[in-house]
Amino acid sequence: MRAPLVALGCGILAGVIGAGLQTAFFEATNKVAPKTPKDAFDPPESEQKAESATKTVARRSVEGLMQRGPASEQTLERGAGVVHYAFGGLWGGAYGLVRESFHRRPGLLTTVAFSALVWTASDNVILPLFKLGAWPAAYPLKTHVYALAAHVVYGAAVVGVYELSAGHLEGRAARLLMFAPWSRWVSALVSASKRGRSTARRARRRMEGKLSEIGLRA
Repeated sequence: MRAPLVALGCGILAGVIGAGLQTAFFEATNKVAPKTPKDAFDPPESEQKAESATKTVARRSVEGLMQRGPASEQTLERGAGVVHYAFGGLWGGAYGLVRESFHRRPGLLTTVAFSALVWTASDNVILPLFKLGAWPAAYPLKTHVYALAAHVVYGAAVVGVYELSAGHLEGRAARLLMFAPWSRWVSALVSASKRGRSTARRARRRMEGKLSEIGLRA
């Protein structure tokens, strides 16, 4: 069993990695993602019409909380990334603390339940409360299904990375989980993005080198 601070730190790291995989999922599925109805959400600020929720949080933080005047587009882009990864890290930290309170190894049901919890609390409660989105009834079912799928990608990454970092998966099984299915999945998602094709090729070569060292094949 890990100490609370260690569990928190490893959970945050797993959450950041999960947020990165979720971003890759969004980029890879951008062409098939359901379009949000234009009249679903009436934002209280005119700037929100051209912003994502994370960018709105970044703008409010820079201009409102920090009082640093009008933020540039570049600042908002970077700020949105910080918000996304910080939020993912916080959920990962919460997972780490709760995980160490139980002695059972999480399975598929636990992973899906965690993913659904993050999706429900984030998209259906926090966003509407902070006027970053509409309440769930305003969106069609396909939008909710897509959002839940994205959070399952996040949740699976958090659980998998945390279990590996905690040493709960050992030996050949851990090496297989670390290098074979995950590398193939991540590579496929990233390579589906135009910006990620060269990154995916380099990552794949590194992964193949690792696999060769431990005598496994992808």
